[in-house]
Amino acid sequence: TAWLDGWGAQGQGSGTPSRPTPEGTTPPGLTSNDDMAALRKAVGPNFDRLWLRLMIAHDDAARSLAERAKAISADARVTTLADTIIDETRTEITLMQRVLND
Repeated sequence: TAWLDGWGAQGQGSGTPSRPTPEGTTPPGLTSNDDMAALRKAVGPNFDRLWLRLMIAHDDAARSLAERAKAISADARVTTLADTIIDETRTEITLMQRVLND
């Protein structure tokens, strides 16, 4: 946790996630083995829709993490990066939702 302390993210514990996921579950934004298997089998429009849904979940989780980092960090480099991630993932999610709705 020394590097977290150095970056202004004190109080984060021993380096374990602040909200661990229950055994056998996939953390938000990561693709489960079942979803990856379905993606490998999917073709055409079914692949496109599944890929977009998974990417939207991934970007949404990245945005949430960036918002948390921005709220906790005192390091301008971290908050600048967080702002970039928040803006870019918001744009990407909007575009992917448009494609899904077409």
